[in-house]
Amino acid sequence: MPARESTDRDQAVPGGTVGQQQAGDTGWVVIGATAQGTSHQRTGAPCQDAVAWARSASGRHFVAALADGGGSAPAAELGARTAVSSVARFFLATLDTADSLDVSDVGGEQLMREAFTAARAAVADAASASQRPIADLATTLCIVLAHRDELCAAQIGDGLVVARSRTGELSAVARPLRGEYANEVVFLTAGTELPSFEITTLQLDDTDAFALSSDGLRLLVTQHAVTGEPYAPFFEDAFAAVSDGASSQAIAEFLERIDDRTGDDKSLILGIRG
Repeated sequence: MPARESTDRDQAVPGGTVGQQQAGDTGWVVIGATAQGTSHQRTGAPCQDAVAWARSASGRHFVAALADGGGSAPAAELGARTAVSSVARFFLATLDTADSLDVSDVGGEQLMREAFTAARAAVADAASASQRPIADLATTLCIVLAHRDELCAAQIGDGLVVARSRTGELSAVARPLRGEYANEVVFLTAGTELPSFEITTLQLDDTDAFALSSDGLRLLVTQHAVTGEPYAPFFEDAFAAVSDGASSQAIAEFLERIDDRTGDDKSLILGIRG
């Protein structure tokens, strides 16, 4: 996967590109990348994962989003790219008024629900523009949001979102959302309205790192692929690399060379307090 570094401070970074930015006054560094899975390399299919992140003008708020397009959906890559870019645009538009939001009644959970709603609407618009049913753009979506003194996390789908506390405790904060059957993934595009999902809210001051991963890395990043319990040594090494100055380019190169035996596309976003 060709990679290019982005230096635009507030640029949303869509799937297929990588970038690095420090989240200003928050002291956070966020990096990430996507890579084509081995099965798609063999068939010539495009990478169907996408990542994006952005921060507010004040630097006090930021968002990271990761999407995994449904493998059998004809335009899954379009759905994934549209979902994450719409989340970044939504927050950039909303959090440009960060100072007023700081004293408003708008909380992180409300913003999170609005972001998922905006993402589904954007995917529906993209489907309509391409004259396809929305199911053709099937995608999952994970989001982490830092807003005021909160760190909110949620997902629709089968990714993994983890957070590390200042005391070093690592936990899954947005577990996979599945359907009626064990291997049935719930997509952002499922049904006629936004699927229900849970939001986990942490105290930002009590959190010093987070990560989002697509299902393509599950055999590397979880102790048990079914339960989704994070594999601590992987994340401790990954967070240490960010602390040591690793770039999104390094993440891209890592993803391109590893194979966790799923054959699926791989994506990873890492955030750590500076």
